[in-house]
Amino acid sequence: VGAIEPDGTLVARAPVSYTGNLRRLIDERIQRSGRVLDLDSVLVQRITYMSDGLKVRGYLVEPISGDSLPAIIFNRGGNREFGAITDTSAALLLGPLAQHGYVVVASQYRGNAGGEGREEFGGADVNDVLNLVPLLERQPRVDATRLGMYGWSRGGMMTYLALARTDRIRAAVVGAGLSDAADMVRQRPEMETGVLAELVPGWPAIREAALEARSAVRWPERLNPTTPILLLQG
Repeated sequence: VGAIEPDGTLVARAPVSYTGNLRRLIDERIQRSGRVLDLDSVLVQRITYMSDGLKVRGYLVEPISGDSLPAIIFNRGGNREFGAITDTSAALLLGPLAQHGYVVVASQYRGNAGGEGREEFGGADVNDVLNLVPLLERQPRVDATRLGMYGWSRGGMMTYLALARTDRIRAAVVGAGLSDAADMVRQRPEMETGVLAELVPGWPAIREAALEARSAVRWPERLNPTTPILLLQG
């Protein structure tokens, strides 16, 4: 049996080719949305990396030029295949950040997009976010002293959970972030029956503890005090 690669090891990467119908689709969406993106100025790559001994899938997007670059960890929303990053959304969501001079890395979370394991909606899969820090440290063009984090919806919850466990993030942005899981299931009971009950190990025996663990409003004092957080909320 071969040795397991350390967490954060990039074990596979493959560039996405934006040609033909895919290129036309993205160009149309760029025009409709008003985004400013030159696809030829960035390199979008599908990646596989190690997290808790699992091969997890994600994306790495880099500007074509530049060295000693700051980096952003992007935490996707949704669960399982809902909200999964695609070649199209990687270009449209992560490409503009890379065009501004950031290396951007994003996890699909374990068990998704062909990755190993099973996601837990804010359980052990938070390690899939934290293990992107050593991944970035191994990238020769990245200045690993300048790491940011950006999460939307469920990705906002993942950002809070990560900030409770690391002081490596210089600044974070949370957009429409899930901060109170108990309130979420009161307002949207389908999130309990169709998501939490299916993904959180041990549910329903650990229901109350699991809801609290995923609710940053219950433990704001745990968030790293040196990481400023910008909240975007409608």
